[in-house]
Amino acid sequence: MTACSVFLQVWIVIQFYWTCSADLQERLSSGVSQFSPPKLDLEGPYLDIPANSTLRITCTGRHPLLWSLPETGDLNVSLRSSITEERVQGFRSYKSTFELNATDVMDLGLYSCYYLGTRDHTNTGNVTSIYVFVNDDYYLFQPDKHLDQLIFVSVKHGERMVVPCLPTHSKAQVQLWKAEFEDERELVPLVPQYVEFDPTQGFIIYYPHSYYSGHFRCNGSVPGRTYVSNDISVVFVYLAPVDVAPNVMIEKESNFHPVLNASFTLNCTITVEVGVMVIMAWDYPDKNSSRITVTKPVRRDKQIGNERFVFSVITSQLTVHNVQRSDEGVYTCSCTDHAPRTYNRSLLVSVYESEQLAHVNLTTDLNTSQVMTSVRGGSFKIVVTAQAHPSFEDVIFSWRKDGRDLVENGDVTLIRKDPQVILEKKGAHFDDSGKYTLYARIGNATSKITVTVDVASEPIVEIFNNTSVYQRGSNYTLVCNVRGTPPISAQWGWKQCSDPNTCEETGMHGVFKVVTQGFKNDNGPLQEFHAGDSGARRRNVTLKVRAMESGVYRCLASNSLGVGQEKAPFYVTDARNGFEIVAPDTIPVEQDHVKLSCLASQFIYNEVRWKWKPRGASTFYDIDDSNGTMQVVKAFTSFSHSSTLIFDSVQRNQSGEYECYAYVKGSRKQRRRAFVVMTVRAIKMPEFNKTNLHGSVMRDVAYIELYCTATGVPEPRISWNKDGKPLNMTNIERLNDGTWLIKRKVTPQDAGHYQCKAENRGGAIYDSVDIVFTTGLSTAQIAIIAGTSIAAAIFIGMLFCLLKRWYEDRKQEKELDFVRKTLFDKGQVEMFNPDLPLSDQVELLPYDHRWEFPKDRLKLGRTLGQGAFGRVVKAEAIGLGDHGQSLTVAVKMLKERADTAQRKALMAELKILIHLGRHLNIVNILGAVTKNVTKGELMVIVEYCKFGNLRHYLLRHRERFVNQLNPETGKVDPDMCYGPNSPSVFSVRSATSPLAVSNPVYCQQTLK
Repeated sequence: MTACSVFLQVWIVIQFYWTCSADLQERLSSGVSQFSPPKLDLEGPYLDIPANSTLRITCTGRHPLLWSLPETGDLNVSLRSSITEERVQGFRSYKSTFELNATDVMDLGLYSCYYLGTRDHTNTGNVTSIYVFVNDDYYLFQPDKHLDQLIFVSVKHGERMVVPCLPTHSKAQVQLWKAEFEDERELVPLVPQYVEFDPTQGFIIYYPHSYYSGHFRCNGSVPGRTYVSNDISVVFVYLAPVDVAPNVMIEKESNFHPVLNASFTLNCTITVEVGVMVIMAWDYPDKNSSRITVTKPVRRDKQIGNERFVFSVITSQLTVHNVQRSDEGVYTCSCTDHAPRTYNRSLLVSVYESEQLAHVNLTTDLNTSQVMTSVRGGSFKIVVTAQAHPSFEDVIFSWRKDGRDLVENGDVTLIRKDPQVILEKKGAHFDDSGKYTLYARIGNATSKITVTVDVASEPIVEIFNNTSVYQRGSNYTLVCNVRGTPPISAQWGWKQCSDPNTCEETGMHGVFKVVTQGFKNDNGPLQEFHAGDSGARRRNVTLKVRAMESGVYRCLASNSLGVGQEKAPFYVTDARNGFEIVAPDTIPVEQDHVKLSCLASQFIYNEVRWKWKPRGASTFYDIDDSNGTMQVVKAFTSFSHSSTLIFDSVQRNQSGEYECYAYVKGSRKQRRRAFVVMTVRAIKMPEFNKTNLHGSVMRDVAYIELYCTATGVPEPRISWNKDGKPLNMTNIERLNDGTWLIKRKVTPQDAGHYQCKAENRGGAIYDSVDIVFTTGLSTAQIAIIAGTSIAAAIFIGMLFCLLKRWYEDRKQEKELDFVRKTLFDKGQVEMFNPDLPLSDQVELLPYDHRWEFPKDRLKLGRTLGQGAFGRVVKAEAIGLGDHGQSLTVAVKMLKERADTAQRKALMAELKILIHLGRHLNIVNILGAVTKNVTKGELMVIVEYCKFGNLRHYLLRHRERFVNQLNPETGKVDPDMCYGPNSPSVFSVRSATSPLAVSNPVYCQQTLK
């Protein structure tokens, strides 16, 4: 295919995209939410039926269906046809059957089934069609509904036209004749791309002109059949020419392979009607080169049939001699007619160094850097031109989509026609989006070209993990997979079913509650909700719920192109998988009480019934009512129907296979069945199979080990007696459900007659053993027991005394701590005596709680100093400043190993500082932490001295000490300063006395 035709095809695809998008919007506004083509019950593109028969076509789909029928011209066709609508189970739940009786030739044509709301009936994504031939013995061609055996066709110059000679049989062999006179007829030959025949359309003429004017005739035949009328007349009415672009082609030599210093030739050809004037010109890279020659256009007429069916073919040849690198590039042939209208075709030429080197070069008129866009249900075409050497036929081509091999099928067509390789996709689906790569290989040379295709689509919604029936109380995960053109908005919806009988109808329609994070219904609070990325082409919307309430979940998605949805029935049941038989775990025995229950979901099935096939029989019998040995109890819950067979005393003749069945709602043919086989065992008397009793005697044993087991039907129950009374099992180990007894410490009181009894419905059996002791305890044993008892009593007495002493000391300690705390807080001022020692006087002073500071507002820092029992740390007191800001302080506290004396000393220091109050010449108290003083926690908060220890400070600055003592008067004179090295007097404001100037606290002290 040439460049010009590629351009036209791309334009057609783009135009189709916009048309289909607009039509899709119309369909969505009509209520169709998701498209999956309807399906017919007939296979193949066409169907042959005899005349006067019945045509029946069944169509199924996911949405309401309509039919498109051929125009028959029969006003009574509605009396002969009918359409039946019904709902069925399964993925395609809508079913429509079209039936037409007494068919005739006017009924042939295209029968299409489509979704309600579809406007574009050519879109195979929404419409499914079949062409029906009505085989009539009289007519070979369908007559015109108005003119019978005469057809009028309008012919527009240069525009494709169709002659509707429609045969009534698919195997008809048809010819078109030009018949201006009855005795002169001329056959119009079939020439591909000029004149073709399609039995469902007629003759297709691609370039009609004045030749197609006047009377023509269609006739034909069918092998093995004869017709009364086997032809039909056609009158062509020729209209004036219209603007139609002729096809310009550039033809290359076979094995086109331009090599340096060689030559190559290109031919430009255009086909027009006789008499049309054409100016042909070439454009190429090296315009000024004398090595390139171009011939003048040569016109020759091409005749098809007689001389009146003629085209003019105009050709110009371009030859490049002594090929050079400068000859590489695009060669364009331009053709201009007298309108004037210009048509172009271009070809890319590459120049190679060697004639022997195999190579292949792939090009396309598509822009590979951009995405090629199509629409869902539409089509797209990728045309690639291959330049290969030695020949196009030697090239191995392969298509891949997203790395996977692409094979030809009904929707994908792969065409290979020198020099082009074409991929055509019909009925495009969203999953057809991706990267399409053409690989070419010839010899050791390879090449590839990739085109990215995006199929724009409304959301396609699928719900995974949907089983319809959900076990009550269990947790489930529903996954909604949404695919489509982003951005996509997706959400879950919920609709409760209140009536099981109408859930399928009412639950699928109406208003759904939107499910979001935090949504809550009878299924409990939403356990997890994950919506995925709305900007992705594929996303999962996940829902985790607990099954408690029946209804319908709906996943709804939308984007700029439309809406898609999927609904999932959520039927909660207390029957496993919605239908089950509940039977005993054990094999029943004669006279057992046995129940067989069958449960079926109310939302899916009608009432439950039983059948029984006795053992050895081949026929099942219905179980409808109760009888003397069995009851049938029917019931229902809010989730299930149930039917229970109750055997009060089951008998062996009731053994056999029991079948439970229930019909699916709305059907008398589709049913669910389950089976259970009940085998009733005969009663069998017990028999001992393992015992160590055997009626024997055991003497002077150190420990007792007795066992007896028995078999029987039903399983025997084992019991033990001693001396005719039930055995006291105290201090006895029981193993294997009491069939094995062990007593490790034996006394003379354990002597006696032990009996084992095995009993079931068939009877009882016994076995026994006698245990005898000949002597009592020895003197040594008695002494050991007595000594051990005395030692234990002494140990217990000593332990009691120690615990009592510890408890009294602990109680006294707590009382003493309370007295100390009380004395610290309140003091005893009334007992104050100046003659007492200083430590006793301080202890009588009360603690002022106004100095209490919260510990949590005290941020401790580094240690400033420490002694044997205490330490001082730097800290930040939050809110202790003058204006509520933090204040740097020093905190004095005890170490962990400090005793009561150190704690009393620090408490005394605290009370003394509080009693003295604030003073300029001492380190003043700022607060204290005494809340847990009884536990040893005491902190004294004082002013922080930023210059450190006073003694160290004075020693460090003694060379700059200011002596204000007047040697004459012997008194302090604040106006005088004497340096240690200078007896002169100077002002305290002098810069040579930094100690006096920079220490205002010192100056204030001297003034006082």
